Amino acid sequence: MSLRCRYAGVCSGCPWIHRSRDRQHADKAGRLRNLWTRADLPLEDLNTLQLTSIGEGGLRDRADMTLHRENGRTHLGLYDVDRRVIVDLEECPQMSPALAEWFHDFRAMIPPIQFGHLRLRVAPDGTRGIWLDFPNRLLDQMVQEDAWLRELARVAVVELSQRRNRLRVSPQGLTPAESELYPWFETYTADGRTLPLYCTIGAFTQPGFRADKALVGLMLDMASARDTDHWLELGAGIGNFTLPLTASGAKVTALENDPRALAGLEYGAKEAGLDRGIFARTANIHSQGARLKQHLAGIDAILADPPRSGLRGFVDNLAALEPQDRPRRFLYISCFDRSLVTDIAALYNLGYRLKRMEGLDQFPQSSHCEWAALLTRT
Repeated sequence: MSLRCRYAGVCSGCPWIHRSRDRQHADKAGRLRNLWTRADLPLEDLNTLQLTSIGEGGLRDRADMTLHRENGRTHLGLYDVDRRVIVDLEECPQMSPALAEWFHDFRAMIPPIQFGHLRLRVAPDGTRGIWLDFPNRLLDQMVQEDAWLRELARVAVVELSQRRNRLRVSPQGLTPAESELYPWFETYTADGRTLPLYCTIGAFTQPGFRADKALVGLMLDMASARDTDHWLELGAGIGNFTLPLTASGAKVTALENDPRALAGLEYGAKEAGLDRGIFARTANIHSQGARLKQHLAGIDAILADPPRSGLRGFVDNLAALEPQDRPRRFLYISCFDRSLVTDIAALYNLGYRLKRMEGLDQFPQSSHCEWAALLTRT
């Protein structure tokens, strides 16, 4: 066993916990090679495949949990390995010390509700946040009853429902208000600077700061070609890769479909003094059509960090271009190996070839891995 946990073999969060780190790495690389072969890609292209460990635990500064009341007791944790019941966790070795402390304190004030999802987060400055993704009827009732939410708001910033409304506390009562951008996360430049990233508690970010610093460093290393001046970033989010890439001297056209994420990116870029090098645009990267193809004009390279579904329709926009008009480089970052390999196979059909592939094991004790693939157009 590579990491000791009292819930080993019971909790679904770390299904590979009984395997050694070397065995986990071998199995993750083997899984990628199997997918690669099944996609009819040349296996010799993976001869230099590397996988780097960031640590076996303490990598999370946010955690998504489920509340479930059963037999008169409310459980807080993750599903068991059979996906039938919630394992009531009192601790988790994957949490950073700051998150573990926040998790411990929240457990002392769990509400007696039947079912709900939540996210706990700790910002770089230590601020605690919680996003309550409960049914609207339950949240309305909790706002009316007041007491528990008022107690929670004394120790953390509280967001409610899918709208991620921020809870306001006043002598007159509790009021869900428009969500506010806050530096809940951070990114890192090649010269060692730390830049705040602005978002809501419920927004997508990488799981933790330590792993993200390694991932951003790998991205910058792969993107360091001197003849690459203008990048098109697909799924830019709140700017985790956009800001470091711009700080290194590149121009970036950043496409993002979530208006709240795009607002966070623009705010973070302005705060960092990088807004002149970033052209942020609202766009669905999966769509096809002339508007999206226009963004490809004059682009030297593409950086993609898509959702688990992959690139889908965007590859058709590339295919519609003349071969010589397609960007010379394609840097693809993904935590889902199936869509990654499917998209790489499609890019091979467009004349791209793998130049470098590396994995960062920011999801130890599980089958998941963060992969970074650099392809060049032949």
